[in-house]
Amino acid sequence: MKPNIKKLDKLWGECIAKKFYGKDIWKGGVASDPHHIVHKSLGYAIRWELENGILLAHANHQYLHTSPGQEEFSIWFEKNFPGKYEKLLLQAHSIKKVDLVEVEETLRRYLE
Repeated sequence: MKPNIKKLDKLWGECIAKKFYGKDIWKGGVASDPHHIVHKSLGYAIRWELENGILLAHANHQYLHTSPGQEEFSIWFEKNFPGKYEKLLLQAHSIKKVDLVEVEETLRRYLE
């Protein structure tokens, strides 16, 4: 049976929380909101990649989705992770068959 997309998104979010130890890497503090660096709507080739996620405090995540927040975050991200956005964007636009069962197994292994 194929994994449910929402279930995979939830697993991905749990992995991002683990990866960043529950800390907001942008502004500091306790974090609860996983955020896709390259928007997940660009496809399955990037949607569940752990390199495409960061963890943010809820208020900072909300702020990031405003125009001033997007600009501030973009400047911070490029300064701290030079070239990473472009690399992820190229990966998002690649033609890649994604095996959802394999994605689920990979995410579950990360959480072990």
